[in-house]
Amino acid sequence: MSSSPPITPLRSEFPADLTALMFAVSPVRAGVRRPRPDTDDENGDDFLSSPRPPNTTGATSVNANDLNAVRRYATRKRLKTEMMPDIDEFYSGPIAPQLSEGFIFVNQLLTLQKIDEFTTLAPGWEISKDLQVNISSVCYGAALSPSARLYKGDALIATVLKIILDRGFDIPKNIDSNAAMKRKLTTAIKNSLTEARSQIKKDIAKSVCIKATKSEKTQKPTMTNATKHQSLIVLAETIGRHCDDGFLVTPEFCARVALMRRVYMKNNSDNFWSILGDELDVIHRAASTTVDPVTGKLPTAPEAAKRVSKAFRGILDHDRKSHGDPSDKANDAINTMPTQADAHQIMINDALQLTTASGADTASGDE
Repeated sequence: MSSSPPITPLRSEFPADLTALMFAVSPVRAGVRRPRPDTDDENGDDFLSSPRPPNTTGATSVNANDLNAVRRYATRKRLKTEMMPDIDEFYSGPIAPQLSEGFIFVNQLLTLQKIDEFTTLAPGWEISKDLQVNISSVCYGAALSPSARLYKGDALIATVLKIILDRGFDIPKNIDSNAAMKRKLTTAIKNSLTEARSQIKKDIAKSVCIKATKSEKTQKPTMTNATKHQSLIVLAETIGRHCDDGFLVTPEFCARVALMRRVYMKNNSDNFWSILGDELDVIHRAASTTVDPVTGKLPTAPEAAKRVSKAFRGILDHDRKSHGDPSDKANDAINTMPTQADAHQIMINDALQLTTASGADTASGDE
């Protein structure tokens, strides 16, 4: 807790023992005359004499007796140990405080301590409905992001948690220091990611004429009735509705949805999301490690990115030709839709790219 300049309190009464300590006269050794200030004031009231002059040498001259007295007072009043350094910091300023100012400062710390205790005893913090909506929005955005390379694991949870904390939302400011609050938020994120994966998979199943029931796992998707499948643009818009209200369907997003449906057609088991992650790894690894047949060299990072883009364009075109009624021109809208995502989704994409760049492990955590 950082110290602040002393503020004049509403009252400044002190216990009798402190008052006596405050106005006590230091004992004088026998045979030694007590020095007196050069003044005509002979009434003997030391506490009415002029205060110590300000220190103008640039260094603080701390009265050790004053500091010790203030610390004893703080201990007697049960000031928390972690707040004691604030007293030392208060006395380390350019001007040495008066003893009374030290007691006033301790009283201020005690007031702040009581406020903290009151806050701690307040009813436990819970996830509000509005916060849950925001959590779900970020989780869907992370699961559907063209930058996503992982769909489960601690790294994904940590990334979503950081996004939510950075955005603020309806979250207490002290959540980083409150393990119980943070655990509740992390649990809400885990549950929302699980729900997002489940709903996206159901949407894909429905797009290829598979009913979202408990028997879905036994129903193998086929291309027998491909003309009755949803077109890519319809599927993308259906899935995108789970995201932020301002979510924009882009060609890049459609390509990612096309990859999801491509993987689903091959394997719609419980391992769908793991297989999808493996498929992404294959695409990116092939793009960065395959030698150029013309130059005989490995690609640069920008060249590898272009290869990935071409691969997704091919996946998108294949989905457009393979699913839905050929006479339906709805997919033509992909050619004219905005190429840049909305600001909320861009923020999520950037956060996921940083996670990918750090080489985060995806093998453990969220299930």
